[in-house]
Amino acid sequence: MHSTLPDELALVGRKEELAGLRRRLERAAQAEPRAAFIRGESGVGKSRLVRAVADDARRREWTVAVGRAYPVGAGVPYGIFTDALQPVIAQLEPGAVSVLTRGGEGDLGQIFPALRARGDGAERTGGSPSELKTRLFWNFTELLKGLAGRAPLLVVLEDLQWADEPSLELLHFIVRETRAFPVQILGTYNETHRERGDALSVTEQSLLRLDHLDVLRLEPLAPSDTAELITESFRVDPSVTREFAALVHGWTRGNPFYLTETLKSLVESGRLHDREGTWLGWETDALDLPQSVRDAVLVRIGRLSESAAETARLAAVLGTRTRYEVLLVASTVDEHDLLAGLDELRRRGVLSEESEGASLFYTFQHPLVRETLYAELGRARSRVYHARIAEALERHHGKAALEHAEELAFHFSRAESPRLADRAIRYRAVAGRRALGRFAWSPAADHLGDALERLARLDEAERVGLIQELGPLEEDLAHACQALGDGERALALLESARAQARASGDARRLLRVARRLGHLHFWAARYAEALDELDGALDLLGEAGALRERASIRLVRGICLEQVGRADDAERELSAALDTAAELGDAALLAKVHRALALNHLWRGATERVREHGEQAVALAREAGRGSVLFWSHWLMAVLEGLTGNAQAMAPRIEEAMGVATRLRSPHLRLWAAELSIEHASATGDWERGIALGEQSVVLARSLDQRTLLPRLLVWTALIHLGRGDLERARTLVDEAWEVSGAGGDLEECDVNTVVPAHTGRAACALAEGDYDTAIAFGEAALRLTDRSGYFVWAVHRLLPIMAEACLLKRDLDGALRIATRLKRDSERLSHRLGLAWSDACTALVTWLGGDAENGARGLRDAAAQLEAIPFVWDAARVRRQLAGRLADFGDREGALQELRGVHETFARLGAELELTRTREMFREIDARPPARGVVVGAGASALTSREIEIARLVADGKSNKAIGKALDIAPRTVSTHLSNIYRKVEVGSRAELTELVRTSQLPEG
Repeated sequence: MHSTLPDELALVGRKEELAGLRRRLERAAQAEPRAAFIRGESGVGKSRLVRAVADDARRREWTVAVGRAYPVGAGVPYGIFTDALQPVIAQLEPGAVSVLTRGGEGDLGQIFPALRARGDGAERTGGSPSELKTRLFWNFTELLKGLAGRAPLLVVLEDLQWADEPSLELLHFIVRETRAFPVQILGTYNETHRERGDALSVTEQSLLRLDHLDVLRLEPLAPSDTAELITESFRVDPSVTREFAALVHGWTRGNPFYLTETLKSLVESGRLHDREGTWLGWETDALDLPQSVRDAVLVRIGRLSESAAETARLAAVLGTRTRYEVLLVASTVDEHDLLAGLDELRRRGVLSEESEGASLFYTFQHPLVRETLYAELGRARSRVYHARIAEALERHHGKAALEHAEELAFHFSRAESPRLADRAIRYRAVAGRRALGRFAWSPAADHLGDALERLARLDEAERVGLIQELGPLEEDLAHACQALGDGERALALLESARAQARASGDARRLLRVARRLGHLHFWAARYAEALDELDGALDLLGEAGALRERASIRLVRGICLEQVGRADDAERELSAALDTAAELGDAALLAKVHRALALNHLWRGATERVREHGEQAVALAREAGRGSVLFWSHWLMAVLEGLTGNAQAMAPRIEEAMGVATRLRSPHLRLWAAELSIEHASATGDWERGIALGEQSVVLARSLDQRTLLPRLLVWTALIHLGRGDLERARTLVDEAWEVSGAGGDLEECDVNTVVPAHTGRAACALAEGDYDTAIAFGEAALRLTDRSGYFVWAVHRLLPIMAEACLLKRDLDGALRIATRLKRDSERLSHRLGLAWSDACTALVTWLGGDAENGARGLRDAAAQLEAIPFVWDAARVRRQLAGRLADFGDREGALQELRGVHETFARLGAELELTRTREMFREIDARPPARGVVVGAGASALTSREIEIARLVADGKSNKAIGKALDIAPRTVSTHLSNIYRKVEVGSRAELTELVRTSQLPEG
């Protein structure tokens, strides 16, 4: 069963428009109305906006009449007013219309046939047509005035572009004649269907000249509004959906209808799904065309003339954005007819025109319109278009054709013509290599992969000729695949390239392939294989080999040795590479070596050397303009701040790294930055964001086969789940980390940086289960690895604190003190503030358990203050809970209560259910009533959102779901969904219990 969303998503991006229209209601209530037309493209949200205004008017006890014109009923006179006022008339008591119109109800039968049916006055037919129309108009106006005399009246007239001329004449009349009455007229129309000189245009211009009307254009949502709609509707942190929101905004151009339908389609398909209160699936990088959007677009396109439709189809085949010169070259009509088609498409809002220098460009205002047009062509017809366009453009570009390789590759390959196969391959290969040069990995893989597939389909003579012309493509494609995380495909391509090189005796290619295989095995955490390949590459290079190649190979060898814990060997290799890079004066290579040396020193705790090499790496990467090296340099410095317990300094470093990864469009790099964001969110108490980022990143790491990073992502996410009390989910993630890291196998040549975190996860789960001996055993096994490799940072980072806590809980004070002493020693070497605070907390607890409660309490208070300064909020709260117990032990009940209140608030905000339960038990142990759970939530969920707090308060005020929906401008079904979440979070089962909770607790402001 798929997750579901409310029928109507959040109304965002309309704050100013809503405020302006509500001010109109206020002025109209004082008999100072001013009519307004709201115009915009189809789906931009005109109806949603006026519905919000109408709901507001009803809350103010206005009479609201809403009518709509329809294209199929455009010939029915006064149809829009019939639609609007008939429900209002039907609710009036018999004879009321006669009173309101002062006896003129007989003339209104033309608008309200139901009046004749129920006998509310005989229809008067005497007089000329002009006289009859005049009486009708005056009597209808009297009706509106009479209704407004009972309560202010709002008349909403939707889709005025379809209104009949008599309706528009009547509209013009009542706007003029009700200006001194509390009658507010709001109209909407689709601007793409309004023609100059039509009846609506004439009506609008006349009212504007009379200064009786304002016309407001409703714009599509801005990117920030799209992001807000997603975060509000799915209740997720903006940082989790940042890239997804940008993708969806580009796809829909901020059109609310297209946006809503796309989101609903993703949810219905299960690509976006809710798991235990957290929405997942944000890593999607491709969107499908919803059927509802496709149908709406086809209706819109169906109203175009044939010449405009043909121009639109041509533009759709050419792409989302096209130069005028290309349209002209590709078109089969003369320039006059092409211009006529473009003019119509611009008027209809299908294409927009813009200039850049001397060139004109035409862009589909909505990519979804282009997608629909292209899909409707069908495969056979689209191939004909592409073939024709490809050859026309190639002739047009002439000798400069290769400069337009991407454009030509697109059309020649889409033509799927055997006659054009060689040109498709040629342009694909050139386009792919150019994409590699600018680090555009995905386009590079698409182009080069397609070129290789097409090569394989040629006969041998043609294939050999093209290979001689283009050179081998396998290595270039392997490079792109590796960057995209497709290691298996890259490995197969490089093995194929090696076989070809051996067959042809190409020594240079063999060297190149060996070096690349070394890189590939390294990124797949196959370090033994990587070292074998790199050693082979050095042998092939020989003593007289190029210095740069030698330094590059030694650099990767050094990093591999570092990963398997051979830190001294790694430093020797890296130092040699540094000397060579310095001799060459190669800034990019120098930056890489400095970064690798910084990482080598990081794991061994030489923090000053880390900063020295790290800052040099950042500066050199900037100088060389190498984005990927710059990313890793920022990443390294963020890791340094995190591992030394400096969460505040860590945040800007993460932002720098994420910014580079985003500019490079690399999912691989974004994943490494996400690991740091998860750790930062865990430390600072932003657990909802940490879990969402963690679950999302785990999915992405699996898809990219990121075996180096995946175990750590699994463990860091599991630790937050443990804090929430969700042991089952934590155990599932830790078990996967254990398997992926190979922690249960041979640990002689293992990746210390993944195996130790996997042990940390196992120890943490055992601690949470109360199996203290097992927790200590996992910790000791991991310590043997860190001691052997010299990477004692991983011991300080969570492992030793978990072991210390297990010793304390089993009352092994000697063991706890021994661990605290080691933790302090290693933390001082690292300048690790967090480790020092953990060490002090452990020592204080040993002091207390040893019988010195007063000094133990003093130590706990100091340790908690250190943790809060970093900040590490969960750990600080746990220490303060222990402090409260010590204060209670020696009679300071008020001090204990003060500490417990702060702790209770922190655990409630975090959703740390187990710790919260222990805190509440401590209140009872000292004969104090625990605070109301208020915003407390169950395991795995989060604190109440601001919207949920609003709803809880309205429930306490006795409002029904329908009334709450009206008050907050959301659907009753949405209210029901929110209430279900609230009941689960605050652990109540009815409206009465929720009401009591709200009235007895201090809810934060919503």
